[in-house]
Order: sequence, then structure tokens, then C-alpha cells
Amino acid sequence: DPQLGDMGRGSSPTGNVMFQSFFSLRLNFEFDEMQIAATENKTTAVQNPFLQCVADGIKEFEFLWDKLIHSNGTAQLATANAYSNGTGVTVYTMTNAFGTQLLRIGQFYTIYDSTLTTVKSNGVLWATQINTAARTLTLSGIVPGAAATDVVCFEGVSGSSPVGPRGLQYWISNATSGATAGINRALENQIVSKSVDGTNGLTTEAVMALNDRILMDRGEVPNLMGLCAPAQRAYA
Repeated sequence: DPQLGDMGRGSSPTGNVMFQSFFSLRLNFEFDEMQIAATENKTTAVQNPFLQCVADGIKEFEFLWDKLIHSNGTAQLATANAYSNGTGVTVYTMTNAFGTQLLRIGQFYTIYDSTLTTVKSNGVLWATQINTAARTLTLSGIVPGAAATDVVCFEGVSGSSPVGPRGLQYWISNATSGATAGINRALENQIVSKSVDGTNGLTTEAVMALNDRILMDRGEVPNLMGLCAPAQRAYA
């Protein structure tokens, strides 16, 4: 920032012209011949299969974007910590329930190893069952060489280190290394998201502690951080 904003001038390259790339998605519609034949005559059906398919497809596309907006800049949607092969299917157990919430029944997925280097199943299997309570994903077939640490990615990606939209997990991160939008996180620690230990759940104390860290980073003092005087807060 040549105007020396909140984070200083930063460590990104400077220039008179900058280019921003975009991540494109394609929306496909599918309906069968029987559906068309059964509704092509208005005397037997008033519903237009094409218009209905477009309406349903746009709604599904909105669901997809809502899930992708939580991504971390790669194609990763969920990470497994266990798996099992049943009768012709692979069942993954995710590391948390949020991972299964980013998946959808009927959607095709590409399965990678834990390093996002090796493709194990390239968009040929789809989700047949999703259990958010049990954190499980059941696929339509067997993933060759499945492992407990596999990564579930959206369809259409290939090769090593598949990229995806820069979603919330990309911009909001407490990682102290790497780069965000070209800014070195180790040198510009203001962009490192503040965090607290949430092992004991989302308690009132944890929320107050997080709010305290955010305000202190801004150079502000919270109105109330406990039953102590502001001068004593350093010892709390």
C-alpha cells in the first residue's frame, strides 16, 4: 500500500498495472428424453422441463458456490481421518462435521492423497450418502489405494496441487508462515488471524479472550476483560 495503510506498505510487488485472475465454473443442465416426452404436450402437463431444470440448476449452483466460498485456495473440500471399504463402496470419516457440510449427495468428487499430489479417483465417483452427525461420506464405488488421510476435492481438477477459489479459509487463517495475496505472513503479522484454544468449546471466556486479542492488536483496550482493573490486566 503506497499510502501506508493499516498494515504499512506490505511486501507485495508494486507497479502501475496489476492483473487479477479469476476462477471460472461451468453450470451444466441435464434432463432425460422421457422427461421431455412426458411434458412436451401442454394438454398433459403444464410444466416446462427445460425451464424447471434451469431453475433447479441455478439453485444447486448457488449451493455449490456457498460451499466453495469456505475453501482455502485449493480444491480441498474435506479431509478424512478414517476410511473403510464395504460392499463396492468406500466410506470416509471426516476430521470434523463441517467437512461433510461442504459436500452434497449426487456430486462427483476427485480424491487426492494427503499432500494433494497424487490423484486416486478422478471425478468418477459421486456421493451416495452423507451423515453430518457421524461425519461420514459414502461414495458410489471403491477408491483405489484409499487411506485414512485422503482429501476430498471438487470435480474437474487434476495434477499436483490443484487450485480453487480463495475462500474464507484462505483469507482468515492463523498460520504464521506462507503468503496471503503475495504478502509474507511472517513479516506482516497483522494479517495473521487472532485465535484462542477452543478445546473446551465455545465458552464465554474463550470469546472474551479472543475479543481481547483482537482489540489489543489494534492498540485498543476492551471495556471489560474480567473483574480486574486495567492496570492489572497484564497479570491476569
